[in-house]
Amino acid sequence: MRSGILPALMAIAVLTAGCAAAQKSKPAPAPPAAPAAQDTNKDQEDFQDFVLGAEDVITITVYDLRQFDVVKQQIRPDGFIAMPLVGEVKAAGKHPRDLEAEISKILADKYVRTVPRVTVRVDEVNSRYFSINGGVLKPGRFPLLVPTTIMQALVNAGGFKEFANTKSINLLRDGKVFVTFNFNDALKGKHPEKNVQLKHGDIIVVKE
Repeated sequence: MRSGILPALMAIAVLTAGCAAAQKSKPAPAPPAAPAAQDTNKDQEDFQDFVLGAEDVITITVYDLRQFDVVKQQIRPDGFIAMPLVGEVKAAGKHPRDLEAEISKILADKYVRTVPRVTVRVDEVNSRYFSINGGVLKPGRFPLLVPTTIMQALVNAGGFKEFANTKSINLLRDGKVFVTFNFNDALKGKHPEKNVQLKHGDIIVVKE
């Protein structure tokens, strides 16, 4: 009787050891992947070719040296801003990336031993804009960040209302009709010379 029990016990022991080894060698489940970091500069992509001007509002961040930060400061009519501990810095007439490089150099030359990382964020555009009035879905004032044609502006305004006159759209410049634009013709590639680029202060009027 004992001779039959012993082999059975040995078989159970071998099976148990094999299961334990298999469990031990099984890799632990990988931890859930961390969410991708949000690209904080994505919203600023449109400003890469924008030239800063008076009354624009900017934020300057100096990483690891936050005492130099500027938060939502409006560029003065003379084109300057005031930075803590640094003083007056001219911002108007420069691209954000150029202002970043200039501030970084100022800090490295006069205040810190290394070249700090600086970012300039554009919070409000008040120096250049155009307006669209009348029969569009989103009338109002729009920042003129990049070269924009009449057609591009109208598309960005969400399209037309039901009874909008799309064949006779006036572009007002300096208070006068500068050009009359036919959106329907433009869609067909006609009269491209009338699809002019907008300038600061232009007003597009879509009659209803």
